[in-house]
Amino acid sequence: MPYLTAAVILVGLMAFTALLLVIALARRLGDAAAGRLQPGQAIESPGLASGSRPAGFRVDTTSGGTVTLDDLSGEWALLGFFFAGCTPCNRQLPAFADLARTMPGGPRQVIAVVAGHPGKVAEYAARLEDVATVVPDRPQADEGTISHAFRISSWPSYYLLDPAGTVESGATAFSELVVPALAGRRR
Repeated sequence: MPYLTAAVILVGLMAFTALLLVIALARRLGDAAAGRLQPGQAIESPGLASGSRPAGFRVDTTSGGTVTLDDLSGEWALLGFFFAGCTPCNRQLPAFADLARTMPGGPRQVIAVVAGHPGKVAEYAARLEDVATVVPDRPQADEGTISHAFRISSWPSYYLLDPAGTVESGATAFSELVVPALAGRRR
């Protein structure tokens, strides 16, 4: 009888451990699908490499305007791609806003692209509208979205475009975005 009791306890512990591993794996896969991985767990760099030019796009802003790639040419441009509700996005948003305040050209040269539930997108827009042009996005759409133009596969993602509209720097962690000194001068 003591052997049977020990065997039942051992099998129960093994089943409980397997259950915990399955739950952890499911949570990790869910976080990956929703773009909520912690910095360093996501893809190392965003879709476009330095020196690349994004595909053309024409997107609506939360203020009723439109933005195209040509609108960003002529001055440095900062772009941030966020998924409303993602933990790393929320954590990195203040640093993005701080840099946005110093960008030459002001909010018209800073684009904050926010995907997610419309209510959450509106919350982000309220937090960013004084320092950036906010663009709601549908990353699941095939073409024509700004996320598609920049090949976004991980949130958050950041890009700095030079005055010619070419990618100067891109990163999935804001602290890794390379920003030349001239991008820090205010209009």
